[in-house]
Amino acid sequence: MSYLGIYEEDATVEFFWNTNDGSGESVTRSTDGTVFVQKHGALASSSTTAAAVTKANPGVVTDTDHGLSNGDEVLFWNMSEMTELNQTIQTVANVTADTYSINNTSGYGAAETTGGGWVQVNTADVTDTEDAYGITGRHLCSIDASADDYFEVDKRYDVSILLSTIDSQEVSGTLRDFSIQNVVDANVTQWLGEAVTATSNVPDVNTKTITDGIIVAATLGADCITAAKIADDAIGVDQVKSDALSGLDTSDPAGVASSWSARQDQIWRYIFKRSTLTATHLKTYADNDTSVNTTQLVSDDGTTQIKGPAS
Repeated sequence: MSYLGIYEEDATVEFFWNTNDGSGESVTRSTDGTVFVQKHGALASSSTTAAAVTKANPGVVTDTDHGLSNGDEVLFWNMSEMTELNQTIQTVANVTADTYSINNTSGYGAAETTGGGWVQVNTADVTDTEDAYGITGRHLCSIDASADDYFEVDKRYDVSILLSTIDSQEVSGTLRDFSIQNVVDANVTQWLGEAVTATSNVPDVNTKTITDGIIVAATLGADCITAAKIADDAIGVDQVKSDALSGLDTSDPAGVASSWSARQDQIWRYIFKRSTLTATHLKTYADNDTSVNTTQLVSDDGTTQIKGPAS
């Protein structure tokens, strides 16, 4: 299996794959099998269980809060009594909150009462062309990720083949995998140079705005960017747009400033706006040049002038 990369939302994903015999010669599949898409790792991690399946036409699956819709496709496995369902893909119909129908199961050996696993898959939007461009054994697989709501951004998908006979061997497995927009692999080991701990020091991206497949705006966790995580030379003059600071708040602090932007503004006011310095006090003023914003006690012994903290 190889990773195809990250695709934009609603893209068409295409790749070639080959079938070969024991000597390496290309051969045609004697049994086509089924090429399908599933969410990455779903077969290994899914805990979804079909509690029961009736022997009827159509068969009815019981699964509390299954979350499926009419027309969805599911792959079954680990059925104990109705083993005929194992490794088959069924189309969902007649959906209720806790049940759905599949194909005619009346001819199967027994009803399922123990339960088995299932995972939602997609075959409807997958086209696998055998002997593509006239080359025996070469396949062109095309996936239309714009076709329905199955394909979501920030998700990773596996492209798999089920029950194909190649060179007299029954083959099931994953061919390729791909992602749709802005996926960070779950196996991240560092964040801004720091090891990711069990308690996770990776801040959340709370919101994001995506334009043409690119994150153009994001709201990060409160501790995402701290002084310790920014190199000394990380922000140079050539890395700051000329108007990057124009949105800072420059309103009158009306007291001792507490925020970063207000502190910068207060320094500017101290230098360029009205202030008074006497033998005992240094005062800065509001925009009206009358109201006192800050007062500092001043002492001078003839050698050293001392200014106390502002209040």
